[in-house]
Amino acid sequence: MKNSIALSAALALIPGAAFAGNPGYDLAKKVNDEASNYIGSTSDAIMTLYDGDKVTVEYKLKQFAVEGTKDNGNTTKSLIRFLAPADSKGTALLTHEVKNGSESRWLYLSETRQVKQIAGSAKSAAFKGSEFSYEDMSVDTLDKYEYKLLGEKTVNGRKCDQVERTAKYEDSGYSKSIVCFDKENPYIDQVEFFDKGGKLVKVSTVGEYKKVDGRWRSHFSEIKNVQTNKRTTLKGANIKLQQKLSDQLFTTAQLQKD
Repeated sequence: MKNSIALSAALALIPGAAFAGNPGYDLAKKVNDEASNYIGSTSDAIMTLYDGDKVTVEYKLKQFAVEGTKDNGNTTKSLIRFLAPADSKGTALLTHEVKNGSESRWLYLSETRQVKQIAGSAKSAAFKGSEFSYEDMSVDTLDKYEYKLLGEKTVNGRKCDQVERTAKYEDSGYSKSIVCFDKENPYIDQVEFFDKGGKLVKVSTVGEYKKVDGRWRSHFSEIKNVQTNKRTTLKGANIKLQQKLSDQLFTTAQLQKD
């Protein structure tokens, strides 16, 4: 799911051509194509954590990303930097994702001023205490799943096609997810995540889509843990595409430069 934030172990590699004739894959590819060809992007975001209806913390973020191309080894790179509150200012997450391949992540904690690499086996861990796991924040996910078309559904008044998605990579925190692809436009309305026991654990609702440089981009998402009643919202703003960003920005050395 390529939205604002939106950002492992060895993956089973299956060429896209192998999915020809799979309607579930075709729907996912249409959304992936809409999210592609942005070159570089920047955006602002507010990430708010709730316990029930109570706000526990609100983070102000700045996000940067560059798209994987042949020139950079088909590696999509993203950086999320915390601007507020004061005790989190400077904390940053750097992610490198090789298309159809491995993912590497590094977390810089401003309070310790140390950079640590996040193991692939930790992809189901929560990001900064939120309901987003590192796995939820992956970007280049198209060929990392198997797809099965289930049927139609209505989400917040939008008609969508439900597709069951099963990860082909190791260490996924989910047994499966069910994605609702909007029938009218090439974007996602909702994702339901199921734990290893097959029970629904989280529901992500995506909305407030607006055209940015002619492409749909979500400006709001919420992910709720239905087992704990905790949730996290993400409000995006100032989304800019076609940005030329220095590759130096996406290095571990740059992480420590607040």
